[in-house]
Amino acid sequence: MESNQSVFSTLPIELSALILSEARNPYTSLVSKEFNTYSEETNKIVLLNLLKYIPEELFSPSNLRITKKIEKKLFKGNHSNTVLLNLLYKKLLNAANIPFVPLQRDFSEGIISVACRVCERDIISDDNLMKIWNRVLVSCLDVTDVKLKTADEVRDWLNQNKDRVNKVTHLTLNNLKLTCLPREICKFSGLESLYIDENILISLPPEIGKLTSLQTLRCTENRLTTLPDQIRKLSKLKALHASENHITCLPESIGFISSLVELTLHNNRLSQVPNSLGKLSKLRLLRLDRNLLKNLPSELGNLSSLRAFLVNRNKLVSIPSEIGSLSSLKRLCLNENKLTTLPSELGNLSLSEFDIKDNPFDILPLELRKFSAILEK
Repeated sequence: MESNQSVFSTLPIELSALILSEARNPYTSLVSKEFNTYSEETNKIVLLNLLKYIPEELFSPSNLRITKKIEKKLFKGNHSNTVLLNLLYKKLLNAANIPFVPLQRDFSEGIISVACRVCERDIISDDNLMKIWNRVLVSCLDVTDVKLKTADEVRDWLNQNKDRVNKVTHLTLNNLKLTCLPREICKFSGLESLYIDENILISLPPEIGKLTSLQTLRCTENRLTTLPDQIRKLSKLKALHASENHITCLPESIGFISSLVELTLHNNRLSQVPNSLGKLSKLRLLRLDRNLLKNLPSELGNLSSLRAFLVNRNKLVSIPSEIGSLSSLKRLCLNENKLTTLPSELGNLSLSEFDIKDNPFDILPLELRKFSAILEK
């Protein structure tokens, strides 16, 4: 690969009015028109070089797609060159699935660095796509006579056989040692259930939001650290199972999946859950056991359909009194926490299972004596 320096060594150091304006620098108004003109011309040279260099030297489907989009905007002339450089950078960051980091003095170096990450990610995606094709899709689509040797050939076949692809309603991709879920899986728009348990996934692609027919999503026993915000678009999803991962936080958007009936997130690393969970009015099962929770949002008291709530083996020091409003609740597991008392409102519940063992209780409210029979089980 040609070195970055040789590609841009003839250019002056990029001067960025963008940094000044975005930082709301009080001296922005002192920047001369000549400076801004020089900066725009410099950035145009940089942009043209990047649009040529990235597809040629760091070829991947994502890099090609992104640079083509930026190139179209460039020749329409509706955007400044500085804005287009920033847009190119942001799109590459998104494709690489890495958080935003402000560009430093040299635009080209930072952008190429992220483009390299995108290229590497696409190579990994290609390997995973071929694994899925050979071990699952060939039989699932009944195409044993079709011999495809590369990921690009698989993509072409999927694009040319959309009717066949859209008829697939169930995919099981368990235990394939997948390190990423290829975006192409999200082309199966007719999927009603997707099982991707027991892999090595650290994230799910944003494109998963395109699976709008999905009713069941299982992604247990992976290495996920969160769920994509686009999960809100799964308007028919009834069951989401993401237990035994490394999830530390959940997007607020999870509360917009109004169809959700089962949500299992046990054995993760959650220290809090979003208030929006309280909007899941159809939820019947909620498993948050074996996490790192210290408190629960009072909004959970709005889960009027909830029948089973497991939040044992956390670090809870209190339970919101609103939990006593869960009129449908039959099973409540609070064992192995750090609770010293419980709200008297829990006495309003009609429970068939109530587990509070292994908590450092000082005293229990009189209202909870009604549960003494099941507490002794």
